[in-house]
Amino acid sequence: MSPDIPPAGTITSRKHPLVQRLREIRDSKDPSRLFVEGVSLAKELLSSSLTTTHFFYTKDFADGPPPPVFQKMIAEAKTPGALLSDDVMSYVSDLKTPPGLILLAERPSFRLEDLAKKNSPLLVLLDALQLPQNVGAVVRAAEAAGADGLVQTGEGTDPYGPKSLRGSAGSAFRLPIVHDIALAEATDALTRAGIRCVVAAAKGKTAYTDWDWKKPTAVLFGTESAANPKKQISEISETLPSLHIPMHSGVESLNVSVAAGIILFEARRQRRDADSHG
Repeated sequence: MSPDIPPAGTITSRKHPLVQRLREIRDSKDPSRLFVEGVSLAKELLSSSLTTTHFFYTKDFADGPPPPVFQKMIAEAKTPGALLSDDVMSYVSDLKTPPGLILLAERPSFRLEDLAKKNSPLLVLLDALQLPQNVGAVVRAAEAAGADGLVQTGEGTDPYGPKSLRGSAGSAFRLPIVHDIALAEATDALTRAGIRCVVAAAKGKTAYTDWDWKKPTAVLFGTESAANPKKQISEISETLPSLHIPMHSGVESLNVSVAAGIILFEARRQRRDADSHG
């Protein structure tokens, strides 16, 4: 938050300058802040290494039975906070039924070279994904499978936007994410760092189980939609090794988050087996 707009007292007007700033952060127009809404996601944030900067709540939330961590936050006010009227909370919220709690946090920042320096990294590349729920779900799957980081390339949805954060269920607070980078730039840099880049495609040449995931690998997932046309993925497949998931006849493709989960957990299986036999 800008230091000249400190939270204070009870805010009842939609025209309050702080309300406009909250909407800017919610809409990913502030590259320095995260907009975190609801108890479950807020608890994930508070248990992470990220710095919470502000909190906002309604009277109903404060009068209800919030978890002790929020009771303490409201009572001690060590983190700057403000009470929002129900009308203002509805105006600011990203949800149809506002849960009555919003936290702001410092947005993490990572560099591609930091991910590439990890020991035999397993990385996920997402190219121009538009649906934040899919981005969040892939982030969740990547963390669960033990990936070292995720790179969002192209003009995809903000991986730190409110809907993406909810889709990740807290994983975005922990998994290193690089975004706002061109796909060619990312694959070139990773290749120079000795990391093999491979693309998941419906007509990939190699079954995903036949790929050696024990070596440093970055696996690319995209969508075959108007925003990310099939031509783009097929052109990438011509220059990179390509993997496919064998499927029953009649099923053309899987949701990108489902495909990512299947492939990444195969990578986890191979790496775990290698460790157990090492």
